[in-house]
Amino acid sequence: MASQFYQTLTAENVTDDMLAEAARLFNENYGVWGPQSHRPGEKIELPPPGTSLITPARQSRQAECAKTARTIPSPTDPPEREPLYPSDY
Repeated sequence: MASQFYQTLTAENVTDDMLAEAARLFNENYGVWGPQSHRPGEKIELPPPGTSLITPARQSRQAECAKTARTIPSPTDPPEREPLYPSDY
């Protein structure tokens, strides 16, 4: 019977060589896009380590969302309300 060894590492202990090996093993042995995807039946491939996964289009969308983002009030914040009396202005 084959034995298996598992090790848990924190992010700062994972090297670029480890990531490259993991990406190589994944690309060689796993991953096919499903029928509802934008690339049905094609292999899924992980990018090389250090490659940004955020495309320019996504960066643009994130920037637009950040412009219009609102802060969600804390449950302990007093509720905002319309002024009821002239003294409230």
